[in-house]
Amino acid sequence: MRTVDGVSNGIGVRTAGSVTELQVTGGAGVPADATAVFLNVAAVDAQAKGFLTVYPCGTPTPNASTLNYTSGSTVANGTIAQLGTGGKVCIFTQDATDLIVDLTGYFPAG
Repeated sequence: MRTVDGVSNGIGVRTAGSVTELQVTGGAGVPADATAVFLNVAAVDAQAKGFLTVYPCGTPTPNASTLNYTSGSTVANGTIAQLGTGGKVCIFTQDATDLIVDLTGYFPAG
């Protein structure tokens, strides 16, 4: 796996109950004043049944999932995510899985 900026490249399996912070602004052409992004999020080779939740960093984890997965599965889902503190999105992983996030667009300020 490669990333535009090399950050988080090959960080490995996200553990159960973990939150991964993803810096979105300032890379891949996303300006600092962007308000939200289009993402494609995938759980790959999940180790158990679980879910992922994408949400703005700096806010409480919402009580909803962005995608659900089962053991051994690879599941993807598109989502629009508001940017949080420092231009980041957070991804809560209920159970262990590899994680792939593709940025496909953004909403400019205004």
